[in-house]
Amino acid sequence: MSEREIDEVLRGAERCLLVTGGADGPGLTPAVFWSDGHALWLLSAEQKVERDVLRAEPACGVYVAPHEPGGPAVLVDGQARVYTADEPLALALHGPVISTALAALATTRAGALLGSRRGLAPLPMVGGLATRVVTRVAVERTTLVDPPTMTSGVAPPLPTVVPADVRRTLAGRRAIVAAVQDDRLRFGPGIWSTGFALDTVPDVLGPSRRPAAICVDADETDRLAGPVTLTLQGQAAEGRLEPLRVTWWRGGVAGRAEVTPEAPGGVELPD
Repeated sequence: MSEREIDEVLRGAERCLLVTGGADGPGLTPAVFWSDGHALWLLSAEQKVERDVLRAEPACGVYVAPHEPGGPAVLVDGQARVYTADEPLALALHGPVISTALAALATTRAGALLGSRRGLAPLPMVGGLATRVVTRVAVERTTLVDPPTMTSGVAPPLPTVVPADVRRTLAGRRAIVAAVQDDRLRFGPGIWSTGFALDTVPDVLGPSRRPAAICVDADETDRLAGPVTLTLQGQAAEGRLEPLRVTWWRGGVAGRAEVTPEAPGGVELPD
């Protein structure tokens, strides 16, 4: 493992995925982040589920995609501390540190923050976190991984409960991040195919049935509208995902819904 390569990925990337565990299985939440050399500071839209999960179980992961096409990705294992507007004492005690982290985010990640302006802007200061979450992830371990080589295949159709414009943006995208939860969180980059078949690096699925989630996004498509991201949560068994819930973002949180089995038939195209 090269510490220099890891540092390059962390310094070059603007966005990441926060990986959490909980009663409903793993979650994957997009965020803008900045590394101070010892911890990652994440700024994301307020989500009560992820906030409460991290407060109950601070062990978490962070996935940072390759800075350059074909380059390595970084997996981070750490402990999270969440700061929100409902903790006035914590904000008062840690306000200067949080403000410094937010200023660094504004300086070094301005492009990502502007691109996510529907969900995250205007850039909040400590006094304006009513709908924002600042999370500090103390880094315990970093791992450099090479995403799997893309093979021939077709991406599975997204559930029709997802808005048509989100499905259009993500249609055909096969690069994913997957996470499973058993005795601990396991996550990594992968590829998916028809039938929600998954191939990940490292192999996080295992032979037995377990709670799982995948994330697919398209952050480069429209910087004004913001990144489009979708996560599916459910159960993984025999190398496939059985989706039960879906969450999608257009810059910020756009919606969440249950997924019901859809009748088999021809290929359904977005509206």
